[in-house]
Amino acid sequence: MLKQNKHLTAAMYFFLSLPFVFWGCKHNVSGGGGGGSSSQLIPLKVGNSWTYRYVYYDSNGDSTSGEDTNIIYDDTVYNKTKYYSSHPDWDDDWYGNKSDGYYHIEFFEDHVNGPYLLKKYPVKKGEIFVNDYGNTVKVISVNEKITVFGHQYTCVHYRMEYSESDYWRREDEYYAPKIGLVYQYVEYYSNGYMYGYKYELKSYTLK
Repeated sequence: MLKQNKHLTAAMYFFLSLPFVFWGCKHNVSGGGGGGSSSQLIPLKVGNSWTYRYVYYDSNGDSTSGEDTNIIYDDTVYNKTKYYSSHPDWDDDWYGNKSDGYYHIEFFEDHVNGPYLLKKYPVKKGEIFVNDYGNTVKVISVNEKITVFGHQYTCVHYRMEYSESDYWRREDEYYAPKIGLVYQYVEYYSNGYMYGYKYELKSYTLK
């Protein structure tokens, strides 16, 4: 079974990165179809939650699937920006929205790391940027339609690619602004083997 890397799926990522499809159209959205400011890629507020269906697989045809729920359970303010935590097991990891995108910050007893830009937003189609982890990100589309579990979303499609002599990786992430990560698909090649995983939004609750 493949292990999650918390920074790769910040994504989710809180998903991610989440984070990070609907089995029956179960939405629990207070106040309409989205939450937060129109400039927010991911609506951050204590009590918001996202449930994802995930599948991990390898080149041998083995796979593991299940569900993962991310709930925002706390917030704090640092340098006039509010940051939120969504995973009690990673209590040093916090996430926030600024005017230019979605950020990650780490709080420790004696120092602070970040904030680091994860996803630039707003963006334009074809735009290329380097996030603060050194990943080159290309904006494939800003209004791509994607249907998961029978529900259609209009998404910003980000793509990250990386390669070296014995390693290759590509991540495609689809974010519906004011809702969050809808779909993430990752494939990578390492030492002669292919691996991959996907996260698909099953339900969400926005306060």
